[in-house]
Formats: sequence, structure tokens, C-alpha cells
Amino acid sequence: MANLVPKIAIDEIASKPERDVARVLVDRLPNQVTVFHSYPWLRPDRNDRTGKVTLREGEADFLILWPELGFLVLEVKGGEIHYAADKRVWYRALPSGGERFIKDPFEQASKNMHALTSVIADRVYGGSRVNFAHGYAAIFPDCIFSGPTPPGAQAVNTWSADDLNKIDKRVSTALRQFSHSDPPRAIPSDELEKVKTSILPIFRLERSLGRMVEHQEEQLFRLTESQSELLEFLGDNERVLIEGVAGSGKTILAKRQAQRFADRGLKTLMLCYNKNLSSSIGESLADDNRQLIDVFHFHSLCSELCRQAGVEFSPPADPEAQAKFWRNDAAALLWDAIDQLPDLRYDAIIVDEGQDFNGDWWEPIELLNIGGGEGFFYIFYDPVQNLYNSAGAAIPALGKPFQLRKNCRNTLSIIETCSHIIRRDIEPKDGTPKGLETEFVQVARGKETRDQLKHWLQVWLGRGGLKASQIVILSPYSKMNSSLAGVDQIGGSDLTYDLNTWRQGQGVLVSTMRAFKGLEADVVVLIDLPKPGSVAACSVADFYVGSSRAKHVLRVISTEPKDVLLGGITDE
Repeated sequence: MANLVPKIAIDEIASKPERDVARVLVDRLPNQVTVFHSYPWLRPDRNDRTGKVTLREGEADFLILWPELGFLVLEVKGGEIHYAADKRVWYRALPSGGERFIKDPFEQASKNMHALTSVIADRVYGGSRVNFAHGYAAIFPDCIFSGPTPPGAQAVNTWSADDLNKIDKRVSTALRQFSHSDPPRAIPSDELEKVKTSILPIFRLERSLGRMVEHQEEQLFRLTESQSELLEFLGDNERVLIEGVAGSGKTILAKRQAQRFADRGLKTLMLCYNKNLSSSIGESLADDNRQLIDVFHFHSLCSELCRQAGVEFSPPADPEAQAKFWRNDAAALLWDAIDQLPDLRYDAIIVDEGQDFNGDWWEPIELLNIGGGEGFFYIFYDPVQNLYNSAGAAIPALGKPFQLRKNCRNTLSIIETCSHIIRRDIEPKDGTPKGLETEFVQVARGKETRDQLKHWLQVWLGRGGLKASQIVILSPYSKMNSSLAGVDQIGGSDLTYDLNTWRQGQGVLVSTMRAFKGLEADVVVLIDLPKPGSVAACSVADFYVGSSRAKHVLRVISTEPKDVLLGGITDE
């Protein structure tokens, strides 16, 4: 029994004559034969006179591929068929008694055979001649014929109702007659697979990554917008704590609350810990709010107010002394500056990334509030993202915190990865897209990291349809200590270490996980990742922060296997 392509029930073939022919071909031809039914083709055809290339189309009723003998194109003409020899015209009798012109079946079969031979020659033999037998035939399953065959036909390739029950012999005899060798050249197995692939080429459709991200982004935007309902609920509450998981929209809500205060004419101070985040927030403010909203990261606030007050602000060069300065001394100098600036006060203060603020910072911040301990004061924080307070986040007691328990920034796959990292379920909002699975790649050294990045960037920025401004590479370490030390370009893609250059699409951003905290990107690649907790630069919180920056695609490159990264945590 031959193999029918496409794999459909023969009874589903609409035309009875073709259905009858298909049945006998499948039943009577041997197992190694493939019968293609209703095979369409489309190929370019150059006009010799004009040179113009146009597409020519056709369809073979049956294409029979017999590995030992070759291939045969078979045209089926059912019903009552007549041939007018004096005019070389073919007709089909109509039930009404009239006749209708039809195409010459042998000319059709021949044209289809040559077109398909050309396809096989191009795709298998590089344009050289097909070196196995190929021919064509026409069958009239509802008629019998007598007399000589018409031009373009021979008895060997002209079949009628009498031939249905011996069609295997008719196909075999025809191919032997069309063969230029005796016996016909069999098609070797490796060559046969190429012939089959040329007839049925492997056609793949992969979803465009860029389009997928665009679609998912619309879904996540709607989910994030719904979080704004909390601000309506809070109304005129003056002292508010908002605790939320990574991706719950804390920064967006903090910025919107600042804009709400500004819309009411309130001079507002917005603070965060991360320098890049403060820059991003400041640049995203609406023009009509800029006069009423001041955005600083905490240390830039200290520096600026000391400058205005004439208080010396000189961070030491020694790394250990410098760390102490930023952690303790800067806040003390801020106290001094505020004393010298009695007119500098704010109607409302909003703090994002509150978990990273030292406990000694809150009092000078409160001094800037025109209402003192009763003024508008909103703090947004996530204790799990605490990177700098070893004793735990030191959050002022402003009352019971409002909870943002649902993630609305990341896909389900990334949420699942983040849940594994902190060993706690993070709840997604209903309607969160699934997204691509997080991919972990284990490498042995830095060159393999660069090679993997090269492959991904070429795919993403090529057929993936992404822009450089959508991709970020994060490491626990600074550039000089990472796998990208001394590298400014990978696979033709520029790398940048400047946030503004990245936003303008002039390079893929490379940063540390801590420097990128509070920000987000469509695609994030974590590189040089050690076992979480094994080095100071990569705690569990760092791994969690870095992973949660990815909105749609997260990839991890490490010398450690996936199970160690997710299961071998040492600093819980």
C-alpha cells in the first residue's frame, strides 16, 4: 500500500474520478511509493523576449514517486471526454447535453512534469539534469478509448477505465519507457530524502520575537494600569507605606503619586537609592510637572543641598572610608545643610526603593517635609530586594503597609524563575502572558560567554526584530572584572555603558545588576553569575533583582549549572 500525501481519508477527496484513482494508486502500488495528490507548484518564468520574470503556476492531480523507477505526473480527466482530432480540441460532455472546452490533458501533464523536474533539479542537483526516469500520463477513469493516441501521447501513457485495476503495471511500464537506461536508475536513499524534501520543502514559521514582545507589552501595560486603582483608594492619606513584590509597579505608582501631588500644586520631593533610576524617573516626567517635582537619588540630594548651603561635601578616595562616608557621613552632612536652608521644604515626599535606605537617613528626610511628622510621606519598598542593609530593611513606622502582592511587569515564565530564586510564590495578575521559558546556559570561561552573546544578539537584532534599546546585559561585576572587559562590540552590535546612549538605541546596555535595580528591559541577559551568596556582589537578593528586571525574555549564562543557581542558595 502506497503512502498518500497529504494524509487524508480518500473519501474526503471531493472529485469522484480523482477519488477513484487515488484509491487504486494507494491500494495497488507498493509500500515504498509515495503518491502526492493535488500537488500545486509556483515558479518564476523568464520571458525570453522581454527578460521579465513572472510567476507561473500549476497543479498536478497526482505525482507518483517510485524510488526504484522514478516519478510520474498523472492527469485525471473524469466524466465523458471527447477529442476533436481535426481541431485538436478536447471537450467534456455536460449533463445538459452541451459540451465544454477543457485543457489538453497530455499538455497539462507534460507542463507539470517539466515544472516539477525543474524544481527537483534546482533543489537537489544544483540545476543539473535530473538523472532518474520521469514522465507523465493521462487517465480517463470514466471512459475507454480506441484508435491511435493524439499528439503528445502514446498508448503507454494513455489510460482509461480498463486500466484502473492494473494501474500498478501501467505506472511501472510507463516509467520504464520514459527511462533513458535499462533498467531504470533507482534513487539512492540519501538522494531520495533530498528529492522528497524538494517536493515537500520544510517550511518553518517562527513567531517574531519583536512582535511577541510588542503583543505581550500591551497585555502587561493594561495590568500595570490597573494597579493605579490603589492610588485612588489611598485618597488623601498622608503617611503611607506600600510594600510590593518586584514587578508590582511600585516605581510607576510612586511617580504617578508625585504627579498627583504636583497636579494639586504641591512641591514634591521624589527620592530613590539608585542613580540610574533617579535619572530615568526625572527624564520621564511630564513637562508641566517638572517645576513642582524634584527627583534625586539620596546621595545626590546630600551633595546638592550641601552645595547650596556651602557645606563641604568631599567623599574620600579610600574605598573603605568612602563606603562609610556614603553610608553614614553623607546623611550627617545633609542634617547640617538643611539647618542652613530653612526655606527649602517640600509639601510632599515620596521614596522609592525604601528597603535600601539606611535607618539614619529618614530623620533628615523628614526635616525637609513642611508638615514635619504629619506631612505627606509615601514610602514604596520590597524587603526581598534589600541589597545594602544587612540587618534588614529599616522602614519608618507609618502604619500598616498596603500590599502589592501581584506581579504585573514580568511574564509567567520569569515570575516562576523569580519565585524559585526567593523560594516564595509570587502571584501574577490574571491575564499575564506566559512568555518564553528562562534559558540557562552553562559555560566554562569568558570566551564562551561572548560567543553565546554573539549568537543571541545576532538573532534578536536580526530576524528577531528587536532594537538595541530593548536589550540589557547585566553582571554582578563592573566591566573590567566581567567577561566583557575590553569589549565594545559583539557580533557587529555596539555595547554601551551609558544609560542615555542605550535609550537612544545606539547600543546594547551593559551594567551591573545593582546599578540597574529599579529599571527594566524587554530582554535581560545575566552573565558571570556565580552560586548566589558565594560572593558579596551576588547575593540571593542580587540574583532576584537582576532576574526581575526582564519583562519578556530572561537568559542566564553561568559557570554553574541551573540546579546550583536555583537550588544551591547559601544566604537565605
